Amino acid sequence: PMPVDKGINVIISPVLAWQGGDIDNDNVLYNVYFGTTSTPPLIADKQSETFFNLGTLSYNTPYYWYIAAFDGNTSTSSSSWSFVTEEQTIKPPVDLKVSSISPNEVIFNWNHDLTDMSEFRVEHKTGTMGSYTEIGTATGSITSYKDSGLTGNTVYVYRIRAFYNDISSEYSSELQIKTPNTPPSLEKLLPSDSSIDQPINIALTWSG
Repeated sequence: PMPVDKGINVIISPVLAWQGGDIDNDNVLYNVYFGTTSTPPLIADKQSETFFNLGTLSYNTPYYWYIAAFDGNTSTSSSSWSFVTEEQTIKPPVDLKVSSISPNEVIFNWNHDLTDMSEFRVEHKTGTMGSYTEIGTATGSITSYKDSGLTGNTVYVYRIRAFYNDISSEYSSELQIKTPNTPPSLEKLLPSDSSIDQPINIALTWSG
């Protein structure tokens, strides 16, 4: 039989196949029994093909099946066979790239092959030798993140994992950025802008 009996990591869209025929060259019809219990129900009745397309099954699930053959005179049943489908795997996000950056904020985005994830978990560290900390999540089909409250002229490194039904991907490749230098500030300029009637010997003052 295919999949092989007691097979593991079987793809979730398998095709059942078996060898049939009749020594008297009679036409043979097959009943297909398939399900998640050791006494599976009938799912296909009196078909002539020796294969059956199951469609899409569930991940990491044991299935049982057997075939009953009938040549118009007598019938016989196969042994009961079983297999277990593969575990679900999630690919990591790819193509991390910056879309906007300032001294205290960065916005970046990424791509993923599934358009509706449970969430993406974003981590960053300060400097290449720092330790990663989870800083937030993006849910559903959102594939971008804004990290605020940063320090100018500083290196930050980001990585992301995808989650779907509590199954985690591996980490993405790292994205390293360096925020621009924070420009100098000027405050408390005197005289104030557009002021009038100022003395002719005025002193300009400010704080930085």
